[in-house]
Amino acid sequence: TYETNYIESLWWIIKEFHKRGLLYEGYKIVPWCVRCGTALSSHELGQPDAYKTVLDNSVYIRFKIKSEDKKFKNTSLLSWTTTPWTLPGNIALAININHKFVKIPDPDLENNFLILEEQSFKRLVEQKVFPSNFKNLKPELILKAKDLIGLNYEPLFDVEFLKSDKSYKVYEADFVSQEEGTGIVHTAVMYGEDDYNLGQKIGLPQKHTVDENGKFIENVPAVGGLEIISENKKNEETEKKIFDYLSQKGNLFKIVPYEHEYPHCWRCKTPIIYYARNSWFVAVNKVRKKLIQNNQKINWVPSHIKNGRFGQWLKEEKDWNFSRERFWGTPLPVWKCKNCKNIEVIGSIKELTKHLGQPKNKYFVMRHGESETQVKRIIDLGKKQYHLTTIGKDMVLRQAKKLLKEKIDLIFSSDVLRCKETAEIVSKVLGKEVIFDQRLREISLPSFEGLSIKAYHEAFPTYESRFEKRPENGESLRDVRARVWSFLSDLEKKYENKNILIISHEYPIWMLAQSAGGWDDKKAILEKEKREPDFIKVGEVKKLEFVLGPRNFSGEFDLHKPYIDAIQFDCKKCGGKMERVKEVVDVWFDSGAMPFAQSHWPFESGHKFNPKKDKPIGIDYPADYISEAIDQTRGWFYTLLAVATLLGFKSPYKNVICLGLVLDKYGKKMSKSIGNIVNPWEMMNKYGIDAVRWYLYTKTSSAEPKNFDPDEVLEVFKKIYLILYNSFVFWKMYSLNSGNILGLNLNKLKLSLLDKWILSRFYETLNIVTKNLNNYEIREALLPIENLINDLSRWYIRRSRRKFQKPENKNEFMASYYVLGFVLNNIAKIIAPASPFFAEALYAETKQFDKKPEDSVHISYWPEFNKKLFDKQ
Repeated sequence: TYETNYIESLWWIIKEFHKRGLLYEGYKIVPWCVRCGTALSSHELGQPDAYKTVLDNSVYIRFKIKSEDKKFKNTSLLSWTTTPWTLPGNIALAININHKFVKIPDPDLENNFLILEEQSFKRLVEQKVFPSNFKNLKPELILKAKDLIGLNYEPLFDVEFLKSDKSYKVYEADFVSQEEGTGIVHTAVMYGEDDYNLGQKIGLPQKHTVDENGKFIENVPAVGGLEIISENKKNEETEKKIFDYLSQKGNLFKIVPYEHEYPHCWRCKTPIIYYARNSWFVAVNKVRKKLIQNNQKINWVPSHIKNGRFGQWLKEEKDWNFSRERFWGTPLPVWKCKNCKNIEVIGSIKELTKHLGQPKNKYFVMRHGESETQVKRIIDLGKKQYHLTTIGKDMVLRQAKKLLKEKIDLIFSSDVLRCKETAEIVSKVLGKEVIFDQRLREISLPSFEGLSIKAYHEAFPTYESRFEKRPENGESLRDVRARVWSFLSDLEKKYENKNILIISHEYPIWMLAQSAGGWDDKKAILEKEKREPDFIKVGEVKKLEFVLGPRNFSGEFDLHKPYIDAIQFDCKKCGGKMERVKEVVDVWFDSGAMPFAQSHWPFESGHKFNPKKDKPIGIDYPADYISEAIDQTRGWFYTLLAVATLLGFKSPYKNVICLGLVLDKYGKKMSKSIGNIVNPWEMMNKYGIDAVRWYLYTKTSSAEPKNFDPDEVLEVFKKIYLILYNSFVFWKMYSLNSGNILGLNLNKLKLSLLDKWILSRFYETLNIVTKNLNNYEIREALLPIENLINDLSRWYIRRSRRKFQKPENKNEFMASYYVLGFVLNNIAKIIAPASPFFAEALYAETKQFDKKPEDSVHISYWPEFNKKLFDKQ
C-alpha cells in the first residue's frame, strides 16, 4: 500500500469522492488519541478490545445559581460527570423541557439547597448518593423545566476566554435523559458531540481548555499545563487537583467510583477523549441506503451476521472520519489556497505534474562510445586506462555533429577515461567546455573490478537484486540513483533555460531516466527489459524525459510526507499559493480500496471507469469470497463495502465467511501477560499443520469462538490422520501383489456388496461435501468426511481383510484392492482444501486410480458423482 501506483489509485478514488460531493472538511467532535496525536474513525472504535471495562471517578458537582429570585437563594444545580477533566471547560448546563425538578436540602451544607431532576433524585437515593433518610423526604419545591431555563450560575473555573453573554446558563436539550446522572447535564462544548451541537445552536464560545496533547491550556486556573492522561491512563494527580480546587470553592458534592466501558486507542491502548477539531470526512450517510441494499445481496456465513452484527452497524448514521494527523500514511491529496481557501483535489500523478509545469532546462543523455571495456566485456571503474576504440571515436563524432542542431549550452561528464574521451570529441564539435562530475561515474563494483560482466550478473542475477543489494564496498542501483538525482536536482537549482548534455555510463543513465521520469523500480526494470541488452547503446544520445514532482533522498518519485508537502502551485481563482493540507488518510481506507488499488486501477491498459456501470472495467470484480475474523465486520469488511458503494459499485465480494476468535481452552483471550498463549509452531511440529487446520475448521462453526485445547488436536490427529494413514498402509502392503491395474475400472470388476457399500458411502459423502463447500459451510463439509474415514477403516477394511490375505480368486482380490485404492485417491481430493499436505502425499501414492492423473492433487479434477456406483440402500 506504500507504493506510488497504489497511492495514485487511492488519490483517484478520493478525487471521485470529491466530485460526487462526498468529501468535506468539518469541525466536529472526534475520538482523539492524545498519545498518537490523531483522530479515530467509528470502525476503528469497533475493533476488538477497543472498549475496556474501567473504574473511573464519577463526580457530582454543585453549580451555584446566580439569581435575585428568593427561591434560588443558597441553591445549586447538581450535575454529574464521568470525565472530571472536562469541568474546567464547562460553559452551560442542559435539561429536558419535559422533566420535573425538585429542590431539596443539601445534606452536607446547612441552609443550602440542591436542585435536580425528580426521578433522578429517587434513583440516587436508592444508589446511596444521598443519605437513606432522604427516601421519604418531601421536596422543598417542585419545579418545571421552564423555571430553570435561562438561569445563570457561577463558573466552576474562572476561564476568561470562555466568558460571553451566553455562557454559564441553563439551556433546553432533548438529549438529556433520566437514566443516569442528575437530569442536569454538564456541558463542555468542545468535548462531546451533544455538547458541541448544543453549543453551535446557541452560539457558545468554541474554545479548548485542553490542547491536542492532552494538557490543560496554561491560563486555566489551578490545572494549567497539567496532563489529563499519562502512561496510558487518566492522570489521577490532575484529577485530584481538580477535586481539591472544587472542594475549596464548595462545588464538590460527592465522588463515586463508576465502572463502565470506555473506548481506547487500538494502536497504543490509551484512553481516547472526545475532542472538537477540524477533520476531513466522507459523507457515508448520503449512500447509507445503497450500502444497506448492497449488503442484502451478499451471502454471509453464518447468515445471522448479515442483518445482525454487520447490518446493525451499517444502520448507524455516522460519516467516515477520514483524515489522520500522523506522519506516515497516504497523504490526503487536497491542496488549499492560503489566500482564498479554495481547495483542489488531485486525482493522479499526471494531474499533479500539470500544475508544476516543465523543468527549467532541457536535458540530453549520451553514453560514451565503444571502449576497450566493451570489447573485453570486463568491469572497469576507471582505475585502468581503457580508451575508446576507433569505432567508438567514430560513433561519438557522428553523434556530436547531430547534436549541433540541439544548441547545447552545457556539457557534464563522468571523469572515467572512456567518458572523458567521449566528452572531448563532443566538446570540440560543439565548442563548449566540459564540466566533470564524479556523481556521473559508473556503478561502483570494487569486488568485481577487472572481472567479466558475467561474474557480476551471476552474483546478482536479477535486476531486483541489483536494486536492493550492494556488493562488498560497492553500490546498489538505488545508490546510483541517489547520486545521479542529486546531480540532476542541483542542475535544476543552478541553471535555467539551458540545453544540457550529460555524458555517462549505461547504469547511471538508466537511473537518471528512472529518477527524471518518476518511474518506480518495477517500471524501471520493464523499461530496461524492453531495450535489452542495453538500456542505452554505446555512443547513443537520447532526450531525457523529466517529470516534475516529489522525490525522496534516493531520487525515487515519492508521494509520501515530507516530500509531497514541498509541492505548491498557483491557485486558479486568485493566483495565491496552494499548499497541501497536513493530514494523511485513515489506513482502513488503504485496505478498503484494495480491489482497485492493487491493480493500479483505473490507470493501466484495459482499465476504464464508467459511472453507469456497477463494477470497474478491466479488473476481476467482485471477489467470490472473503474470509476474516468476525471483528472485521467493523473493519475490513466494512471499508471494502463502503469504498465500493461510495464509487457507485456493487459489493466487492459475493460471499463472506466470518471466523471466530481463537481463545484458550477455558474460553479466555490468549495473552502473554496471563501466560495462556499456545505456540502454533509447537502444535504444528507436534501434530502437523494439517491436524491443526482440520481441528480449527471442525471445532465449532466458522464464526463461533474456538477454545483451543491441544488435547483435542491430538484427538483429531488420531481419529483422522492415523486412521487414514493406517488404511493407506494396509492398501500399500498388498500393492506388490496387485499386478497391472492399467485398463481396469470399476465397471469391469465384479464388486461385492461390501465394495458397493463403501463406494455408495463415498458418493453420498461427496454430495454432502460438494454442496456444503459450495455454500461455504466448511465444518459441515468436513465432518461427514470424518465419518467416511471411520467407516472405511472400521467397517470396510476390517471386513475385507480375508479378501486381501486369502482371496478366493483373483477378481475378489483385484476388486477389493481397486475399490480401496480408488476411495483413498478420491478421499485425497476431497480433503485437499482443508488438508493440503497429507492430501498431496496420499494422492501421489494413489493417482493411478485417477481418470486424469496430475502432478499434484491441487490441480486434479474434483470427483464427479457417479450414479451407477451410488445405491441409497
